[in-house]
Amino acid sequence: MRNKKLIIVLIVITSITLLVVLNSVIFSVQNISAYCYNDSDTALDGSVIENSGIKKGGSIFTLNKDKVIESVTNGVHNVKIINIEKKFPNSVSINYVRIYEYLRIKNDDKYYFCSNDGKIMRISENPGLTTESIELRLASKIENTTEGETFASSSSADVQLTSAILSALEQLGYRREAVEMIDFIDISKGQRVFVKMHSGVMYELQGTGNIAAKLRIAQSVYVGATPEQRVSGTIIVPDGDGSSAAWTKEDRYAKNIE
Repeated sequence: MRNKKLIIVLIVITSITLLVVLNSVIFSVQNISAYCYNDSDTALDGSVIENSGIKKGGSIFTLNKDKVIESVTNGVHNVKIINIEKKFPNSVSINYVRIYEYLRIKNDDKYYFCSNDGKIMRISENPGLTTESIELRLASKIENTTEGETFASSSSADVQLTSAILSALEQLGYRREAVEMIDFIDISKGQRVFVKMHSGVMYELQGTGNIAAKLRIAQSVYVGATPEQRVSGTIIVPDGDGSSAAWTKEDRYAKNIE
C-alpha cells in the first residue's frame, strides 16, 4: 500500500516537473517581432522591440502586456501600440501605428512639434520648414511639458478641440494632405476657430461643436469657389449643425485680432 502511495506521489512530482520544464522550454519567448500598420521602417521596428522590455526566455504566459505598452510608449514617442499579440507557443508580436508631426506650437523661444492628438514628439529651437507642419495658435503658454506628454492636459478643451479638428480632416480624407493645405489653426479666440489655408482664404468656424460637419461644408465651398474666393476673404460657417457656409471678401481674422 505504501509503495502504491509512493508511486502516485512520484508520478505527481514527475508530472509537475515535466510541466515546469515544458513551460520553460516550449512556452518561453523565443521570437519577438514588431509590425507597423501604416509604415514600413525596420529601424523603428527595432526601436519598438528594444524598448519593449521583453526578454527572450521568459514565459509567454506571464508576459505583462500593459507593462510592454507602457515601456514602448515611454521610450518611443512616435508610435501608438494597437495590441500585443501572443503567438503560441513562443512568439510575441508588437503591433503599432506610426504617428507623425502635424502641429507646430511656438512657446517663448522653443517650438513644440505635436502629433494629431496633441502629443509632443519633439522640442526644438528651430522651426524647420514651416510647410512640414501646421502652426497651432493657443491662448495660453505651454508650461513644464516634455516630450511624450500632451501640450496640455489630455482632457483640456485645447487638446480635445485640436484632436477633433484633425480627426475631422482624416474623416474627410485630408489629414495626410492637411500640412500642404493649412497654414495655421487658431483656437485662441474662444468660440471661433480660424483655419488659414496656404492658398490665402480663411475658414471661420463659429462654435466648437460639429467640427467635422463645419469643416466639410467649408471645404465644399472652397472646392466650388472662384479663383478670387480661394485666395482671399473668409469662408464663414455659422454655429449650428454645419449645414451652411458663405464666402465674404472681408478679412475676418484680421478684424478679430485688432
